[in-house]
Amino acid sequence: MIKRERIVLCTVYVMAMFMVAMDTTIVNIAIPTISSDLQVRPASVSMINIGYLVSLAIFLPTAGWLSQRFGSKKVFFVALALFSTSSLFCALAGNIKMLSIARIAQGAAGAMIAPIGMAMIYRTFTAEERPQLARMLIVPMALAPALGPVVGGVIIEEFTWRWIFIINIPISAIAITLGVIYLQEFTSQMEKKFDFRGFLLLCPGLGLTIFGLSQTHVFGWDSPIIATCTLLGMCLLLCWMFTYQKTVQPLLDLSAHSDRLYRRMTFIMACSQAALHGFLFAFPLMYQRTMDATALEAGLIIFPEALGLMLASQLVPLSNKKWGPRLVISTGLVVTIFILISLSQITPHTNEWYLRGFLFLIGFFLGHTVGTIQVTAFARIQNENMSNATTLFQVQNRTSSAMGIALLAFVMEIGSETMSYSLALISAACVLSIGLIIAQSIKNEDTDIVFQPSKEREHIETDTKTTHSQR
Repeated sequence: MIKRERIVLCTVYVMAMFMVAMDTTIVNIAIPTISSDLQVRPASVSMINIGYLVSLAIFLPTAGWLSQRFGSKKVFFVALALFSTSSLFCALAGNIKMLSIARIAQGAAGAMIAPIGMAMIYRTFTAEERPQLARMLIVPMALAPALGPVVGGVIIEEFTWRWIFIINIPISAIAITLGVIYLQEFTSQMEKKFDFRGFLLLCPGLGLTIFGLSQTHVFGWDSPIIATCTLLGMCLLLCWMFTYQKTVQPLLDLSAHSDRLYRRMTFIMACSQAALHGFLFAFPLMYQRTMDATALEAGLIIFPEALGLMLASQLVPLSNKKWGPRLVISTGLVVTIFILISLSQITPHTNEWYLRGFLFLIGFFLGHTVGTIQVTAFARIQNENMSNATTLFQVQNRTSSAMGIALLAFVMEIGSETMSYSLALISAACVLSIGLIIAQSIKNEDTDIVFQPSKEREHIETDTKTTHSQR
């Protein structure tokens, strides 16, 4: 691929991921305004986020099959067009029912964008080039969610809540135009039949499980809705696991886990995502209660974490070349564990700059961990299996994020009022400790494929291909 096409691909990916990532948080601050305008209860409006989340979980496993069947470029830009169109319908919605349906369509489109876009990026750039990609990949995922509440607040103050959806349309239009003109299609040589049985078991199972786990803090663990959805979802997932071994071409292919580097990196990432999202759920509540702060103030106190994450994204390649992935990942986890334990001890007299500094350091050190995982996990995955690997990666991240929120919500319920938040942050530190233990099993010969000079890397890649062909 020529240099111009590479630049276009990176530009399109960043634009798409920035738009999708910001859309997950920008709506939250608009819920009271939408509730007033559509004359419904705020609880009813919050269902638009639940519909988006569940829709994303349901359609995410289909991304790998769709990209292999119809081509990554086609599916990616159709998904962008659907996201843009559903954003328009969100803006035009005259009632909560139409808005909810449009958000469900947005979730379906968003499910395609992240894994397919990541697969396109990793097919284009070699394992040796991917450390430099960390500077690009982390920016939309770090900055966009943090900017969401701020941008949403400005839009609502100066315009109307409908503009939080309208701004997606020109971004999508520019990305689609650039991609259609300059990017080439990747055609897979694998002919894969659609796994209907897997779709009927896996997709509803994921949707129900993620809904149940992510909404425990709203309804409580003793809610019949939460208990029913979570148990039914887990039963469907268990049934899918039993049928997986008998399926020749499963909808969600787990074969990437046969690669020990991918397996270990994705498990560490799952622990990191669970702890991070659990922390981002629990700490603002802890801050509001301890400091008697408003919801907006609690949201803004988190912003330094995004700045630390962005700085880390610029230093990941240098850090890994100097110290190696295992040390970088382990150091990031150790420091973050220490910070989480320290933050669990805050009092009303704690200096806010102390908190901002610790949040910046969480972004910086955990950002090194996450950035390193992103550029090394797929080092030994072949192009033909890249769509399956990136889809599995996204499914695990979504599920682990919901599990992290559910775990900390459960801890906060069983603990006393004064200790519940502290125990929640300590629980997040324990989850990271599991990732730290796994990190010690990372082998240098696996990660050398990313950071070795070209000649040595070619030799390693040859050995990797031979190993995969033997399997």
